[in-house]
Amino acid sequence: MNRDRTWIAILIFAALATALAWPAAARTYWAYYDCTPGVSTVVVLTNASEFTLEDAVTVRLYDTSGSLILESVHGLTAYESTAVFLNGLLDGTDETSWGLAEIDGRLLLQVGVWIGTENDWLFVENYGELATDLSEL
Repeated sequence: MNRDRTWIAILIFAALATALAWPAAARTYWAYYDCTPGVSTVVVLTNASEFTLEDAVTVRLYDTSGSLILESVHGLTAYESTAVFLNGLLDGTDETSWGLAEIDGRLLLQVGVWIGTENDWLFVENYGELATDLSEL
């Protein structure tokens, strides 16, 4: 009977530890994107940790009706930044090429979303959080 209780306690502890660690391992950011004619959107991804993953970030683009139109996976090495030009990922753009971008990161991530024309940046938004303890990643 004591052995059963011990195993149940271990399983409960493992489940709780996994549940508490999951939010630290994955973060999702949402942002508006605009790839209509004359407008460009760039998503800047920065790995703010010492870890490296080949599938560190998944960028999903949804159109104005909420349908998934693109999924793109990006790897990041320790403390690396990369710029993802959304216009270049889309096959073609027109007046309906705007919507919601979902940025799903598996590392401690800083995200910048830049929307502009060839002459000026119209909008810049930065997302991220401070790391107090990287051991939980």
